[in-house]
Amino acid sequence: MPEADYCTDDLGLASLLYASGVRYKGLRLREGTWRKEMVFDRPPIELVAGWQSGNVTVNALAFWRASRTLKHELMQQRTP
Repeated sequence: MPEADYCTDDLGLASLLYASGVRYKGLRLREGTWRKEMVFDRPPIELVAGWQSGNVTVNALAFWRASRTLKHELMQQRTP
């Protein structure tokens, strides 16, 4: 049985997941709102816990590129 997706609207966390190699599945609208969520495979809990505590490291260039890629996709997808 496949694990559930991991969704976030936090661009910083999404950039970390993307830069760390967690498979990105795309965007979806959060039900009942105009907000978009970025959908990933379920990441290792240590990665999310490290983000929340401020003790995670990732390659700075990979993080910057991930942030740019995700921002671009967010801006390209129009909200109805």
